[in-house]
Amino acid sequence: MNHVQTRVVQFFRETAPPDRRVSELSDEQIVRMMFVNYRPRAKSRGLRLTNFGLQFMRGMFQAIEVPMPEGHTVQARELLYLDKRATMPYHVSDTRIVVFEMDLGIMLRLADGDIATLIEIEGGKAVISTAD
Repeated sequence: MNHVQTRVVQFFRETAPPDRRVSELSDEQIVRMMFVNYRPRAKSRGLRLTNFGLQFMRGMFQAIEVPMPEGHTVQARELLYLDKRATMPYHVSDTRIVVFEMDLGIMLRLADGDIATLIEIEGGKAVISTAD
């Protein structure tokens, strides 16, 4: 797990109601419940949230929700960009992006939720290398 995932797991353990039996779950089970693209290497990013992870994070932190352009389907290249660019957890669907970091949220709002525009503005530098 990376340091952000580790902290999310800690927050989850600290805030979960006692009846949730969180103590019976391993850290890896929790992180897999929280993150869609979890990769078990310490330096990997993998901060894209599951629906469960999104609901948990919304209860803990301020979220910035940005609508995606109407009719847009998220492309693999856009997911790679977010994987490299995001420093905090995020959730993406075909209708919206929810981020938990101000800079990325502002950039996405200014681009009207069009991730491809951000890739173009930044010259694709965040997706040049797909290695972790």
